[in-house]
Amino acid sequence: MLPGIRLNKMDILNKFHDVAEGAEHDPNKNSLNAQQALGLEPGPLIINNAHDFLVHGKSLRDADVKHLDTGIKCMNAGLRVGRFSNEMLDKGGRRYIFIDFVKARGYVSCKLILEGGMEELFNAYLDGKVTVRFTLSQLIEEAKKH
Repeated sequence: MLPGIRLNKMDILNKFHDVAEGAEHDPNKNSLNAQQALGLEPGPLIINNAHDFLVHGKSLRDADVKHLDTGIKCMNAGLRVGRFSNEMLDKGGRRYIFIDFVKARGYVSCKLILEGGMEELFNAYLDGKVTVRFTLSQLIEEAKKH
């Protein structure tokens, strides 16, 4: 460090990101809870309305629900996406991708059906536009209330 010069890391980072002096970084700014995801509260993203989300969920096979639960848990945990497949069609004609989320010692893989707002959720998560703050169970419970 140079004598007499004191550098503040946050000031320098804020300049890179065009943050106004005095403005603080808000880690919850892009936080997405179940109510926001269903459009019941204002938030950074609406993936679906409650009724359509439940209709979509009921149309999934058991294995697809388990994969969806795994994917949302991984996003909720903030896991990094290691890789994902090209879009494919399953036997039922539904568009899907396989996603590998990175854990400390390996990957957690899941199939994501690209319907019911899940494509928008995954893309927003991948782009860092949302921080997922709900589980599939919470999303279902919230949708059933409305």
